[in-house]
Amino acid sequence: MATDLTLIALRFGVMIASLSIHEAAHAAVAYALGDRTAQKQGRLSLNPLVHVDPIGTVLMPLVQAFTGIPTIGWAKPVPVDVEQFRPEINRWRGLALVSAAGPLSNLLLAITAAAFLAVARPANGSSAFTVAFMAFLLNVGLFVFNLLPVPGLDGSRLLPSSLDGLQKRLQKYSGLVLLAIVAIPPVRDTLVGAPIRFVATKILTGFGVL
Repeated sequence: MATDLTLIALRFGVMIASLSIHEAAHAAVAYALGDRTAQKQGRLSLNPLVHVDPIGTVLMPLVQAFTGIPTIGWAKPVPVDVEQFRPEINRWRGLALVSAAGPLSNLLLAITAAAFLAVARPANGSSAFTVAFMAFLLNVGLFVFNLLPVPGLDGSRLLPSSLDGLQKRLQKYSGLVLLAIVAIPPVRDTLVGAPIRFVATKILTGFGVL
């Protein structure tokens, strides 16, 4: 039981850290483009306390940790005001850059974890191996999931601006769409599981871990 609780605590810690870095990346790119909104609200920080959402960052990861039921983890969204971007910044491109920063931060964390596994070669089953591999899988998952083109996720802001009207109409159904993706195994495996396996395999193979 102690081992189980330790694994749950480690996974929970890695999840909170990964989500915090994800949101801080959004805030950092928005700040670089001239938008000070997130910075003024204290969101330009790696401190998990400023990013924690009671349900998405605490409750949902704990539910998955204790039950094994696939859930969605999220932090408080970083506010972005495109009107505050510098004049030379195209609003759509700027928002796309801010949106892409979160998933890309998770991809970078996954690559860093894989590089650690390749260079340090920690023993399978050791604490170092467990934390690194956990961080790798969680961040590949966050990278893939957040790129789904569902309103509310970062991927929806990477679509052409011509689809903005459709995105607004679909916004009210986004919760149901996400629930279906998570709850229906064939859908979950096609849209999330298969891409995660593809990305994870490519990274691990590239570092010679597989």
